[in-house]
Amino acid sequence: MTTTTTPEQLAADREKLRQALITYAVRRGRVILASGKESDFYVNTKYISLHGERLLWATRLLWEKIAPCGCDAVGGLTLGADPLIGAVCLHSAQVGQPKIGLIVRKEPKGHGIQSQIEGPFTAGLKVALIEDVTTTGGSAIKAGKVIEAAGGKIVLAVSILNRREGADEAFAEMGWKFAPLFIRADVDE
Repeated sequence: MTTTTTPEQLAADREKLRQALITYAVRRGRVILASGKESDFYVNTKYISLHGERLLWATRLLWEKIAPCGCDAVGGLTLGADPLIGAVCLHSAQVGQPKIGLIVRKEPKGHGIQSQIEGPFTAGLKVALIEDVTTTGGSAIKAGKVIEAAGGKIVLAVSILNRREGADEAFAEMGWKFAPLFIRADVDE
C-alpha cells in the first residue's frame, strides 16, 4: 500500500505533536538526565511514542526527515528508540519504501551469540539513527558507534526533540547529519 502525506497534513501533525509535547511530555523540576547533567527541563517522550495517535504524528514527521537520506535501515539505542523504530519501519512499508529496524542493546547480550544489534543487520547497511530526546547525543552516538564497528554506515540522526545542549556539535564531529523535529525553544513555554 502506498500512501502520501500532504504538506497540510504534515503541518497539522507538527502542531498537534508540538502541543502534545508541551501538554504531556515536558516536565519542570530538578532531574538528572541520561547524559548525567542536572536540568530543570525534562521531556518524557514515552507519552508520545507509547500513545497511538501521537506516535502516528511523530512517525509521519520522522519519515519526512528519513525518506530522502537513502538509508536501508533505521536504528537506535534501546529503550527510547524502540517504539519509534518499529513505527517508522511499519510506515516505510506502507509507503512502499520498506526499511529494516535495528535495536542496539546498551551491552552485548550475555548469552547465545552475544549480539549487541538486534534485527536483520548486515555489514554495509546505511542506517538512519532515531532518538527520542537528544541532549548531548550520547545515546545515539553509542548506538551509531556499535553499528559502524559492525560494518554499517550512519547517514543521518533524527530525534523528536533536541534540547540543544551539545548534540549538534557532537553529531557534526562524528560527520553525521542531524535533523530533529523540534528544538527546546519550540516547546519551552
